[in-house]
Amino acid sequence: MGDFPTELLRQQLGEGLVALGLDTAVGEAARDGLLDYLAQLQRWNRSHNLTAIRDPHAMVAQHLLDSLALLPHLPDGLLLDVGSGAGLPGVPLAIVRSGQDFVLIEPNAKKAAFLRHVHRHLGLVRVVVHAGRVENYRPPEPAAAVLSRATASLARLDAMTQHLQASGT
Repeated sequence: MGDFPTELLRQQLGEGLVALGLDTAVGEAARDGLLDYLAQLQRWNRSHNLTAIRDPHAMVAQHLLDSLALLPHLPDGLLLDVGSGAGLPGVPLAIVRSGQDFVLIEPNAKKAAFLRHVHRHLGLVRVVVHAGRVENYRPPEPAAAVLSRATASLARLDAMTQHLQASGT
């Protein structure tokens, strides 16, 4: 992986998981997948401008660990990542919760192409990429939760996703 310091990042990820109380929830295979995702993100970011964060150590803290902090709070069932962008928080969560269904919704074609690449590369069989606007997406079932990061104000996000949610979510 060239300039990608895998072992240092693995150590940083492990320490962060301990700090979050998630060290036993994230096994070695998932950690490998998370670091592989990060390597793909860094590689694609050079030409596709997926995230302003370029330093892999900052990516561990601000992308992986921030996303994984949601793990204890996620319900079972279909999870939708609205405005997924570079796959955050959906891809890290899908790597760890490989038995759960996720839909990554992203209208930007370049970012959706990256999400499709990661989907294939990592073999995320329970992940679907929807390249389009959230307002035009119709889920196969009501979502257990709608996730989003830096997409819109909470009021705007709620209005955009009303049709996706089960009552009370």
